Parts: sequence; structure tokens; C-alpha cells
Amino acid sequence: MNRQAQLDLFGSLRAPGPGQRSQPSLFGSVQVLTNRYLASLERLDLEGATAALAELARRGTQPGPLTVQVATLAQFTARYAQLARGEAAERAQALLDLADDAAWEGLADARSALGAGLVREAAQALSLEATTYLRPDLHPAEVFLRAGHEQAAQRCAENGLAAVGEDARLRHVLAYLHSRAGRDDLALVHLGHALFHDPGRCRVALLAPADVRSCWRDLRHTCGDDAGAWMELPFALWRRGRLPVPAADTAFRAHLEGLLARAECGSDGASPPPRLTFIRALCCAEGVRLTGGDHATMVSLRARLRGLDAAWFAEYMATLAQGGPTCRLQAPPIS
Repeated sequence: MNRQAQLDLFGSLRAPGPGQRSQPSLFGSVQVLTNRYLASLERLDLEGATAALAELARRGTQPGPLTVQVATLAQFTARYAQLARGEAAERAQALLDLADDAAWEGLADARSALGAGLVREAAQALSLEATTYLRPDLHPAEVFLRAGHEQAAQRCAENGLAAVGEDARLRHVLAYLHSRAGRDDLALVHLGHALFHDPGRCRVALLAPADVRSCWRDLRHTCGDDAGAWMELPFALWRRGRLPVPAADTAFRAHLEGLLARAECGSDGASPPPRLTFIRALCCAEGVRLTGGDHATMVSLRARLRGLDAAWFAEYMATLAQGGPTCRLQAPPIS
């Protein structure tokens, strides 16, 4: 936090009155207290944070915002003390719920320090072997990632795939982590698995490399909504040669074939959107083409593609007629 932000947050210093000498060290002491307050929040040292904030309030000339922070911190301290201390996943979930609670907006800019501490404690409560989602849309690997523990996030995501099977969210976490480490080839491999499986399970915050994120933003502008952009993204990237079909990954192809079979017979209840079925069938058809598989299977899949979306099918065949995408990356093993 810079000096101006600290002044905005904790109130301007009292100007010296007539006949008074200026106190050049006063801001320094306030800055020390401010840093102590924020660091205590991030460590979840609530006693230390309360003491530092109380001293800042005592020295300030604008008690209003600080009074709100003092009251909010007291409310948070009471809530935090009531958290369950038992089962790890339950406590991690409670900590994350606390971090995301809008009730702490009264802490102003200091709320981010408190949230960082809560997320780190949630990560500490979890095991790298955790495979169960904490919420329908939050896997333990994402908690490690949010806490800044990237190696732990990778291990947890890989363990989840090995234990449970294909998961588009975990693939997207791995894609992001590999891109962060400068391994864009591997990032695109995992991204291919994620997007051909279920783009609706991916996150904008995890989109990488940069050209992939840019493509999504362009599609978002064209489609006018997030869901449409996600459904368009795998086909757009494949046509550009930026999304590898995991042709040699027979287990992944078998997984998609199972999803296609269930969609065709309606055994999963509500049918997936036609374009989601299209990109899954495209991945299977390309897998057969690239590996020299059964020609009759490829013909059948292409017929299904035509029936699902004639316009996309025409673009698909035109892309192949021009030599096809150049991306030929294969899937790495998950250990």
C-alpha cells in the first residue's frame, strides 16, 4: 500500500497548529502501525491487528472510517472464533466462506490482507490427496493456487485426475500452471483436454497463454455473453492450430465417446448443448483421422457433426481441405 492509499484509508494527519512545531516522524510512526496492522491481519493475528488498529484510531483525526474498521474487525474476530476446528475440508470451506463474505467490506483496503490470510489457512487445512470438490465449482487444487502454492496446486490436480478421471476444471488448472512456468506446449495439451471435454467448466482467470485469452475476449465481444464465448472457443482455437486434439490419448477419446453415446440415447437426462456435442465429436473424429483409425467410424462421426451444426461442419471440412490445423501436440502422462 503506498503513502496516498494509507492516508486515504486511515485519515490525513493533523496539521500543526499556530506556534506548534511540525512532527516529521509522525507519519513514519503511523506507517509502521499501518504495516503492522496489515501484516497482523494477513497472519490472522487478530489480537495484534486489533491493537494496531486501536492505536491508529487513537492517533487519527478522521475517526469515522476507522471506527467502522474497529467495529468490523471485532465482528470478524467473533465469527472467526466460532469456526469449526474439526474435519479439514469442513474447516477449509468455512474459512473460504468467511474470506468471501461481504460483511467485511468495512475493513476497506485491509480486507484483501485478511482474505489472503484466510485462504492460506484454508490451504494449510487441506491435503494434496484431496479429491472432493469443496463446492460444486471449487476444487482443493484451486485453493492451493489461490494461496500461491503452485507446486501443491499441480500435485493436487494431478492426484485428482489420477484418482477420479477426466475433469475439465483440473485440466484447466494444469494448463494455467504450465503456462505460468513457461511450458506453453504442455499448457495447450491440458487446455485441449479441458476445452474438448467441457469448456463450461473452465475459468477466465486461468486462460493462458496470452493469445488464448485474447481469443476468448474477442469471442466474448462477438457473442455478447460468457457462455457463448466458451462454447465458441475450442472450435476457434482448433481452426487456428492453437488447440491440440489429444489423438494418442485413447483413454480421453474413450471418455468423450462415452459422453457422446449417453447424449445420443438421452441416458444423462437433459441433453448437452449441440455445440458441446459437436466439439466432442470433432475431437473424436480428428483422433481417428490423425491416428489412421477406422474409416467407417470417422465417416459416422462426420455425419453426426453435419447433423449437429451444418455451418460449423462446413468450416471444419474447409479447414481440413486447406491442410488442417498444424497443432499436433500429444498428451503427457499424468503421474
